[in-house]
Amino acid sequence: MRPPARELLHPRVLVRLLLFAGFVGVAPAAAEMTGVVFEDRDRDGVRDARERGRAGVAVSNGREVVRTDADGRYTLPDGPQGLAFVTRGPDVHAPIWYRPGGGDFGLVRSASSRADESFFVHMSDVHAMDRAGDLLEYSREKDSWVPPRVRAWLWRLNVRLFLEPAFGIDMEDELRRVLAPGSDVRALGNTALVANWFEAIAADRHPLGAPAEQLRQALGEIAALAPAFVVSTGDQILEGNQAPVPVVERWMRFYREEVARLDMPVYDTLGNNELASTELDEVPPETPGHGKASYRAHFGPTVYSFDRAGFHFMALDTHVDASTPGDKDWDFDVLSDDVRAWFENDAAAHPESRRIVLNHEPFRVDPTWPYPSYVLRRSLPYDDGLFARWGVRAVLAGHVHLNGRVRDGSVDHITTGALSGFRWALPGVAYPRGYRLCQVHDGELYTAWKPLGKAALGFVWPATDPGLHATAPALPSTRVVAVAVDEKGPFEIVSLELDGERLPLEPWGRYFFSAVVDRAQVPASGARLVLAAVRANGEEESAVLWLRHPEP
Repeated sequence: MRPPARELLHPRVLVRLLLFAGFVGVAPAAAEMTGVVFEDRDRDGVRDARERGRAGVAVSNGREVVRTDADGRYTLPDGPQGLAFVTRGPDVHAPIWYRPGGGDFGLVRSASSRADESFFVHMSDVHAMDRAGDLLEYSREKDSWVPPRVRAWLWRLNVRLFLEPAFGIDMEDELRRVLAPGSDVRALGNTALVANWFEAIAADRHPLGAPAEQLRQALGEIAALAPAFVVSTGDQILEGNQAPVPVVERWMRFYREEVARLDMPVYDTLGNNELASTELDEVPPETPGHGKASYRAHFGPTVYSFDRAGFHFMALDTHVDASTPGDKDWDFDVLSDDVRAWFENDAAAHPESRRIVLNHEPFRVDPTWPYPSYVLRRSLPYDDGLFARWGVRAVLAGHVHLNGRVRDGSVDHITTGALSGFRWALPGVAYPRGYRLCQVHDGELYTAWKPLGKAALGFVWPATDPGLHATAPALPSTRVVAVAVDEKGPFEIVSLELDGERLPLEPWGRYFFSAVVDRAQVPASGARLVLAAVRANGEEESAVLWLRHPEP
């Protein structure tokens, strides 16, 4: 996350420049993009005489969406992405799913590589980097004209007013654990403090000092849970805004190489940190790779859709170049005309679909977040009822590095904490690293946050935080949904008891469970529901939920 200060403080700039300047690796713009979508039976990517075209496949240019004809052919005008791309489904694999200027797409029929298509993982804000020095060089406040004493005072004020109350930790005490004995934390300015912090953790072989291995371990844990696929909602790399294009592309290559080891599809969404070099005055916008160009070259279109787990997923891009000559401002909260047109055209092309939107920035503010609400409302996008009109069931987002959930009418806005934690805060323990487990059952989406390296045990419905004792506001139905997952897989035994009486559990895959509670079993004073899980070594964990009848 960490949007630049000017994003929050400057007035809105109304002038928008072209989004596509400097896109590397794209053929010159053409009046039309044409091609054939075909069954690639020999999997060589080239259409042979015996490989028939595939009718009815959705193809887009980032604004218009068309279906292929009976012979698999499509025709599109050149669009804002400079690319033609197909909507991928669960029954086919598209080795090449987007092409600059259009062209042919070979589809390979394949069964899901995972037994449970309905289970997937949502991660966000990975902030991948392959060198420890990158964090120090590109993810800290640079030296400025502000005097060190003033910087130190501002940093301490930020800690006292925001970080310590929000997260209930003593920042100075945490810093003293790793800084050299006798270091005067209060006397250090922000720049010097961060420098000392990263030098200390590198010398101490702290996990943050080995970022490549840290990412591999996190992805390895996700892979061990065997989801059918992974969605990653932006900020895949470190502070690309503050880094030169070659560094940004090094991070993007590193991230793609690491997720390729997962042996499962990963669907990425553009984040504000993928806007290459947009905060560097010395890098002009016409530089190859600047802005969204590097992202398109490495990841493809910034809006696209795919079908999995019975849902139609729609990845959005709310980032707009709002700069004027001499200014490099970008907005992170705009549904541009092109993106809005693509959304409506894609939704119309898939009229019977249940929809899930993917976007880096959340569209609703969770009131529990410790950020000033006026800052969030000014820096997050809004859909103006667009999602409700098109039957969107859920919006999955990240950006704020916190978990959140807001139900707005028929749309569930779910925000997932960062795989990287609060990696710019000092220390990073301000908020845990983790990702979200997602289970689809009977056309509904159930989710639970899983801290990295720890178990997740708790109740998903009625909604509570996993692992916490909680009192449900009411007993809305007879169904209770729970999650039980150990660090890297299922528990040996999972059981549920209501006031000491065992209830039968229905497994939904490996990690989610459901049980039926008879209202007659819940006395007026309430009932204690205990979810227990046992590891292979006999260790046991439990979570408690109190159920009560609604007030008359």
